[in-house]
This record gives sequence, structure tokens and C-alpha cells, in this order.
Amino acid sequence: MSITLYTAPDCLRCKIVKEFLAERGQEYTSFDFKEDKDIFNKYYRANRSSIYRNPEGVEFPIFDDGQVIKQGTGEILAYLLSGRVLEACVTRSELLHGWISGLNVSACPAGQEDNFVTLVRLLA
Repeated sequence: MSITLYTAPDCLRCKIVKEFLAERGQEYTSFDFKEDKDIFNKYYRANRSSIYRNPEGVEFPIFDDGQVIKQGTGEILAYLLSGRVLEACVTRSELLHGWISGLNVSACPAGQEDNFVTLVRLLA
């Protein structure tokens, strides 16, 4: 699986995902949307319908493994921990300014409790 991250400068959420990947020895390619604007703009135009924009703009990081596009730290970490299994209890955060929402412990599938707890710890 080839992972590409699209990030923003000084993005703490991006750093969390990068550290998670590094801790697991997972290789990835990273493009900064400002520094690598031509690459990001081409990607954005090709995938605009799959990329969420909140009132402040595009939420970073954006994760693409060639199969799915995930956006935001919670969704990306959930996918890396369990594939699509945690999608029922981890959704896009609707809060701005670095706050996290979209976590629903009651919807966590049986057997995924440890992954959910790991996710919450990573976000804390």
C-alpha cells in the first residue's frame, strides 16, 4: 500500500499522523500544500468531490492510499488502525480550530474497543 499525505505548514494534526506512521515503520510520501502547491493543486482538482472543505478551507492532513481518501486526524488514524471497521464510530470532525468531534463510542463495533482507545489516546 502506497501512502501519500497532503499536509499544511506547522500542522499539529499532520505531525500526529506522521509520527504514528513512523512509529509503525510505515513509509509514506508527503506533500505540503504550500511548498508543493502544483502537486497539491493537481491532486485537489482530480479529487475535489472526495475532499471536504469547511468554512476555513481544506482540512489537513489528507491521506490517500490509492483505495480511499481520508481527511482529518481521527479518520486517518482510525483507518490505519483497523481499515474501514471504525467508520461507524469515527467520522469527520465538524469543529474548527483544531478541536475534534466525530467520535461515537456507542457505535464502536465489538472487538474494536482497543483500537478506539488507542485512537483517543493518540488524539489526546
